[in-house]
Formats: sequence, C-alpha cells, structure tokens
Amino acid sequence: MKEINTKYSMVQYFIEREKEIKPGLAFNGSTKDDFQKWHNKLKNKLIELLGEFPKQVPLNSKVIARADCGDHWREKIVIDTEEHFSVPAWLLLPKDLKPNEKRPVLLGLHGHRDGGKDHPAGVSISYSDRLAGISKPSVGQELVKEGYIVFCPDSRGFGELSEGEEGNPYPGKDKCDAHFIRGLILGINLITLNIWDLIKSIDYLETRPEVASDRIGSFGLSWGGTRSTYISAIDDRIKATVVSGYSTTTKHYAIDTANFCGSQFVPQMYCYADVGDIIGLSAPKPLLLQTGIDEECFSVESGIKCHEHVKKIYSAAGEPAKVRTDLFCGGHQYDIPEIIKFFKEYLLI
Repeated sequence: MKEINTKYSMVQYFIEREKEIKPGLAFNGSTKDDFQKWHNKLKNKLIELLGEFPKQVPLNSKVIARADCGDHWREKIVIDTEEHFSVPAWLLLPKDLKPNEKRPVLLGLHGHRDGGKDHPAGVSISYSDRLAGISKPSVGQELVKEGYIVFCPDSRGFGELSEGEEGNPYPGKDKCDAHFIRGLILGINLITLNIWDLIKSIDYLETRPEVASDRIGSFGLSWGGTRSTYISAIDDRIKATVVSGYSTTTKHYAIDTANFCGSQFVPQMYCYADVGDIIGLSAPKPLLLQTGIDEECFSVESGIKCHEHVKKIYSAAGEPAKVRTDLFCGGHQYDIPEIIKFFKEYLLI
C-alpha cells in the first residue's frame, strides 16, 4: 500500500507558517530620515496593537510599611492603577538623601519568578548577611547603594499579585497563559495592562519629592527585560534603559523553542516587527543590552543577531555610541557592574 503523505504536526505547521512572515515594519534603513519615519510608523503601530489602555483613576497611593535595611530605607507602596486593580511595590531610598535633594529613580522589573518584586529589591536578603558575605546583594540593593532610588513593582500574576494555591489560581495550567486567554476573550491584552501599571508607577514617582523626574531609568531581566523594553518604547519619561536576558529573535524563542508565556506578547506584533525592532524604539535614548554567553533561555546567536540589529538602528539615528552591548561570562542573569557604570554615565548628573 502506498504511503500517504500526512501533515499532522502542529509544531511543523507553525514552523512552516513562520517562514511566510516578513515583518512589515522591520527596520531596513541607514539614514536619520529613514530612522525617524520608521520610528514614527512602528511606535504608532505598537500603540495600535496594544489596544486601549485602562481609564485614568486617582493613584490613591499609600505607604503602608517602612523598614530600616541598614544602608537604605525600604517602603511598601500601594497604588491604584485602574478601577478594579491595585499594584504593590517596594521603594528603596538611600539613607544619605539630604533634605530637598532629588535623586534619579530606576524602575526595577522582576523576571518570571513567583517572588515578583522581592527579587530585585532583595527583600529576603538581610543587611547582616550582606555585610558578612553570606548573601550577595540584589541588583536593586547594589543600585540604591550607588545613590539611586529604586522602585520595584509586582507585575500581574506575580508576587502579591498571584493568587490561589502556590500562587496559581488555575491549578495545572500556566497562569500567564490563562490570564492572556481570558484577556483576549474580553478584548484586553495582558501585556498592555502590565505596561499601564508601569506608566502609573512613573506617575506616582513624579509625586515623590525625592525623585528627579527628568532622570528616570529602567532595568529588567527576562520578563523584566520585556517590560523594560516596552515601557522605554512607549514612555518618553524613561531616559535610560537596561534590557538583560531578553535580546533574541521571535523565530528563536517563540517558534523554534516555544520559550514563552502569555504575559510576553502583543498579538500580531511579529507581522510588523521582531524583538530587535521593539528594543530599537528606545533610540536615541541610552540603552544597555546584556546577554550571558551561558544564557539558558535564549541562544547566544539569537542574542547577538538582536544586538546587531539594534546597533544598526542606533547608527541610523545618529547615536551609535548610545547603545552598548554586553556579552558577558554568565547565564540568565544581570551583569551588575556594567549596569552601575551605564547608569552612572547617563543618570547620575
């Protein structure tokens, strides 16, 4: 009997369909005029695809706790970001802040970890353990030591914004995927809500007397790198950006390896732009891209390809020196010394 040519594989189906995709607004220019036209078109398309942001509501901000962390104060902040939702955050304040002094502030954005904001803020790491060398300081603790104010909010589904047994309201299912699908049913994009929470976080920080509102930066690892990318692309109040453990290509992490979750995506975005294009929307703002050579989540090759594309965008924008690519010895992690050097150059004025 002659063998029938069957095509039963959905995995192979998506691999073949990806080959048909040519992102329509991928950057392919070389001049400043090319850059400006591209930047305007892609940013407008991104805003269109994100969909409608929630309605503005009063922040109703509250400081509900304050802890002495040795070399800094840690405040627990809660803000309302929309009618049916509040976001908790840690605010790290250097102890050497003088009366009426204003300091640069950094959004510290956690990755895909259940502890959420606790990780960049170093909540589980005591001051005595840090002094004794028992525990290494978190990235947020290192940066507050350098004189920055650091604001670490939970993203939706993580930290205190997780629910249910072991932080998952959907036992046996990926909570990010469940939130994503529920949102689509209601015409809501999950990533849009998370970006909105960061916009409202910046609104809150601008009310703080200690904050220099013209010197706001962001840093994030993995899912935090995704959010750092998008808030920098959307909100011009971000003046310098660090993206760690997120430089890759859509083909690599979404099609070849399926290394993603429902929190990460803007529906239809790949029809118009790849990861490097969205990162490149930060141009001409200062940008640091970090990829570890032992990166466990994305291939180094896809990271380098993304880096090169972003550098091409910055060159066309006339600011090639404003983007730094850091290929370092390490895995899916921060290269903290380079982050310190980067923000010192661009925000500690």
